Amino acid sequence: MDNNFITFHRLLQLVSNEFIPVELLKEISTWNKIVKSPYGSSFYNAKVDWNYKEHNSLRISNHWNFSAKGKLHCQTTTPVPEGKWAIGQFDSELQKFNVVKIVNPTKTKCIKTFYVNYYLLDYSYKNAVSNNLNYVKEIEKNFQIRYYRLLERFSVNPSKLPI
Repeated sequence: MDNNFITFHRLLQLVSNEFIPVELLKEISTWNKIVKSPYGSSFYNAKVDWNYKEHNSLRISNHWNFSAKGKLHCQTTTPVPEGKWAIGQFDSELQKFNVVKIVNPTKTKCIKTFYVNYYLLDYSYKNAVSNNLNYVKEIEKNFQIRYYRLLERFSVNPSKLPI
């Protein structure tokens, strides 16, 4: 498995057309390191390969206890219902993941959620400002318009925001 760490921003770009619950994306956003499996919708907070997982490392996925390469992989100490997402923490003594949380699947693509759109827009704003310090006022005005359009698109009343 490729162990190149990626940024959260890059992860959102890679999964924008997938159906991943927002609460799990928020969890991943807190990780210092992110590895996305090249084989499917699995995310780790540490280096992994087919035969090695770091003790106490976390995995978020919608598939557990599966056979590949003649071996049962990503075994859990408790069953994860088919079609559900889960967060698992690896126990190197047991060589299994302890299920920390089970999450229902979503029917909404990531790119169709307010959270992902807001994060991507905010990232673009911060990037634009840091690369164009001479034009901060113009950038702020442009992005303020884009933020309000995003709020309107997702039916969020700006006057009721806690900021």
